[in-house]
Amino acid sequence: MEGARASADWLELSGLPEQLNAVRANGWLVFKTIVELDCRLNRQPDAVEISLDELGARCGLDWEKTAKVVLALQKKKYLACFVPDNPDEEGLFQVRVPVRTPRSADEVAMTATDPYLRDATTFRYVAKPVESSEQTEKVQKVLDLYLNQLSQKVNSFIVDQVEVIAQRFPIEAIERTIERAARHEIRSIGWVAKELIRDAAKPKQNPAQAAPEF
Repeated sequence: MEGARASADWLELSGLPEQLNAVRANGWLVFKTIVELDCRLNRQPDAVEISLDELGARCGLDWEKTAKVVLALQKKKYLACFVPDNPDEEGLFQVRVPVRTPRSADEVAMTATDPYLRDATTFRYVAKPVESSEQTEKVQKVLDLYLNQLSQKVNSFIVDQVEVIAQRFPIEAIERTIERAARHEIRSIGWVAKELIRDAAKPKQNPAQAAPEF
C-alpha cells in the first residue's frame, strides 16, 4: 500500500530515528522495518506476523540482536509484541499508536519540503483510532478469560499480548485456545498467542476431516 507507506514517512523527519537509536543500537532500523511491513500489509495500523529470523534478515542483523532491540522498544512502549521463544516461529509486532516523537506531526508538516508531507491529517500513527465499544469489550473479555482460566499474573507485557491477540484473532478462536491451555495447565498467554498464529496459518479443513484437538 504505497499511500500508507508514504503517510508514515513523516516519522523520518520527526526526530524518532535518533530517539530510537538511543533506546538501543539499530532501534530505528528494526522499528522502520516493522513500519514498512505494516504499511504494506495493513490498511490501518495492525500487528505484523513475522519470525525473528526473517525480521533480523530484513534488517541485516542476527535474530538475537533483533530480539534485544524488539524487547527494548517494547519496554519503552514503542511496540506491542508477542516475541516467540524460537527464532523460526512467527511473532506479533505492532507499532503503539500514537507514536511518541520529539517533533510533532504538525511541526513536521509545517517545515516539510516534500509536498506529500504537508498535511498532518494524512499521517499514519499520529492518532489512535477510536475503538468501538465492541472492540473494547473484546479486549476485556480476553483479559477476563486469561485471569479466570490461566493466571492472575498481570504486567504491561501481558496486557500488550492480550490487546494484540484481541485485535488480531476472532474471539471464538481465542476462547478455544485459552480453554485448551487451561485443560493442560498451561498458564502462559504467550503460548496462547503462539497457538493462535499456528492455527491461523494452517490450511482450512473440511469440518468432516478436521482432527480432534488434543
